[in-house]
Amino acid sequence: MNFRGKIVSIAMSILLTFAGWPVLGQQKSEWKDGSLRLDLENGEMKITPLSQEIFEVSFLPDGEVMRPSFAVIKERETDLNAVFQESDEEISIMTDGLSAVMDNEGAISFRWKGEELFSQDSYFLKNKEGNRGYKFAIDENEKIFGGGERSLAMDRRGHNLELYNKAHYSYEENSSLMNYGMPLVFSSDAYAIFFDNGAKGNIDIDSDNDNTLEFNAVGGRMVYYVIAEDHLSKVTNRLSELVGTQPMPARWTLGNIQSRFGYKTQDEVLDVATQMKESGYPLDGIIIDLFWFGPEVKNYMGELDWYEPNWPNPDLMIDSLESMGVKTVLITEPFFGIETKGFAEADSLGLLAKDSTGEKSGVFDMFFARSGLLDIFTPEAKDWVWEKYDAQIERGVGGWWTDLCEPEVHPEWIQHATGSADEMHNYYAHEWERMLFEKYEEKYPNERLFHINRSGYVGSARYGILPWSGDVARTWGGFRAQMPIMLTMSMSGIPYMSSDLGGFAGGQKDSELYARWLQFGAFNPIFRPHGGALDGIPSEPIFFDEKTQEVVKNYIDMRYRLMPYIYTMAWEQEVSGEPLVKPMFNVSNHEDMLENQSQYMWGESFLVAPVMESGQKYKDVFLPEGTDWIDYHNDKVYAGGQWITMPVDIDDIPVFVKGGSFIPTVNSYGNAGEYSSADLKVDFYPQGTKSSHYEMYEDDGKSALSRKNGEYELLSFNSEMIKGKRHITVARNVIGEYEGMPTDRILTLEIHALKNSPKYIRINGKKHKLNSDVLEWNEKKNSLTLKVDWKASEKMEIIL
Repeated sequence: MNFRGKIVSIAMSILLTFAGWPVLGQQKSEWKDGSLRLDLENGEMKITPLSQEIFEVSFLPDGEVMRPSFAVIKERETDLNAVFQESDEEISIMTDGLSAVMDNEGAISFRWKGEELFSQDSYFLKNKEGNRGYKFAIDENEKIFGGGERSLAMDRRGHNLELYNKAHYSYEENSSLMNYGMPLVFSSDAYAIFFDNGAKGNIDIDSDNDNTLEFNAVGGRMVYYVIAEDHLSKVTNRLSELVGTQPMPARWTLGNIQSRFGYKTQDEVLDVATQMKESGYPLDGIIIDLFWFGPEVKNYMGELDWYEPNWPNPDLMIDSLESMGVKTVLITEPFFGIETKGFAEADSLGLLAKDSTGEKSGVFDMFFARSGLLDIFTPEAKDWVWEKYDAQIERGVGGWWTDLCEPEVHPEWIQHATGSADEMHNYYAHEWERMLFEKYEEKYPNERLFHINRSGYVGSARYGILPWSGDVARTWGGFRAQMPIMLTMSMSGIPYMSSDLGGFAGGQKDSELYARWLQFGAFNPIFRPHGGALDGIPSEPIFFDEKTQEVVKNYIDMRYRLMPYIYTMAWEQEVSGEPLVKPMFNVSNHEDMLENQSQYMWGESFLVAPVMESGQKYKDVFLPEGTDWIDYHNDKVYAGGQWITMPVDIDDIPVFVKGGSFIPTVNSYGNAGEYSSADLKVDFYPQGTKSSHYEMYEDDGKSALSRKNGEYELLSFNSEMIKGKRHITVARNVIGEYEGMPTDRILTLEIHALKNSPKYIRINGKKHKLNSDVLEWNEKKNSLTLKVDWKASEKMEIIL
């Protein structure tokens, strides 16, 4: 049947099948069940619009079965309208956004609202190593970001990136292979390509300077997804629709988590926690490294129980920490030394990954011991290791740190139940994360999991992971490496990437470096000082000089005061996939911002410019166009759309607030158990905007079912200029009651950096004069502060 020139408009919920197979060149094509199916000489290709922003492209070689995705959760939208069109020259699938057009030679052009993005040159290729994949033509002016965790410049063009999760001990800048590779790239032309294949492979991003992008792998799924939007900043949100968002962590997770390699005894842990508390530091968690199951680094991995001589009463220790408001977090690894009880048990049950024969447990040498590796891809192994976790959870352990899950050592001859080591390597950590999340959710459905790790796959965020960037060098180069890592992972749908604050490996005790790293860390998703203290260099601030402690404590206190803002960012991530940290090109079209990795956005409102050079006296900062920017430290106002040079000293790093922002804060507190927003301060910066809106999320800070059960509230703050007067409205929407919810609040609203002092304001129509019980003018700061009792359901309108 000839369908030349015929256009078929469909709703994707209606299944249409064309009679016969229209021939296009050497291809047979059919539009069926919402997909274009191409019957090729060596297999079948399908192109499926999932939404107007996301297309799926798959190739299934003859004789193979399509494996399920480890990452993708999105199904085709049932109400999506698409247009299928065929002629002698081309076949096309069009939505209101994305379209795919295939010519007679088999090249596929992807377009966004009619403008070409890139093209696939061939269906399926094999390189000289026998890997298979896809090859694309890209524009010569595009910048390409992504590829996962690499301490490279964010623009990865010119690099051939290996896709094989691998630790790089003591790395600094320019490390191209690290713990968390991702087969995912983003273009400055506002699209992304996700190759949904976890097998060992490569993404070659125009390394030959021929305007091509190539993906190849040793095996696995030959599926990729194209995601496009009007602006690059929105592509991450669409990616989150495809692979999931991150569930909100508990509020304590976002506080100060202290760690080192490693606390060796029960008394040492209690002593550090006590000193931290007595010195006035907020503290919510302490992490115990591998010495909890053995006295030495080597030969004890796999015991998974307390080493009694050094930890005679772990229950007492856990309870003592809990009484201070401090959670206990333990490390585990997937390796089992052959002399351990864990190895003997797992081996006897057949739970370890097998050798090349597929009959015996695979055993190999690694730094910690001659070991076997748990085959996390089997239900039996998952059940068994979960019992080990749960035994410690039952005694009060509040969180987990899974280390070495790349896996750090993974011989290619190892066989898993689901495939070879090279085929399953990049899925391994992801599957461990899934196991822990799902088992925890099943046993403790209303508790939020705390899980630090250093590897994973695309979509791992939906399992509640808190990844860190591996064993970074304790140097300025190691510090500088964190910006491209954090920003790239954030835009790639891994929103809680952080680092060992202060540095982990080698180096010297450097108070300036430590202070600068922790200042930066105060505006990171997770705040966790950690270092290899076996060399005598501490990770805890209490062991630094008085000035360093003053600087660090000020920024930890600042983070705790900003907790309502940070916690609301976590809510926004779960609801919409909005990143917590964002590169500057998300908020500015200035050409310099595509290269900038010296500053970033912390949520919608804060611009943070860390000081990352020793002895630095000045910091150049770009303030994006479109509004004014206010120095968070002194309220000085700057126009947007310009570079400024800021003097810096050790006390502070440049932090600016975007004009129009509402910033909620609370009084300083010692741990999440003491948190309360009953006394709520909101700082408002009206400069450069006529209208603005902010919504703050509050719940009990710990219940996993808060949103599902409607046990939360939303506090809204709006500002609008009407006939020369600024109208500010404050409203409270209680969806449902939750533990600790204030009945009423004391609301302090400070309006910053006003040009003139108003003589009075009106609150719900009632006039209030300056310097009354309600209203105060700060002449030094040019700020207006009003303090009122905010009744539970009262909506307030403030006019000035």
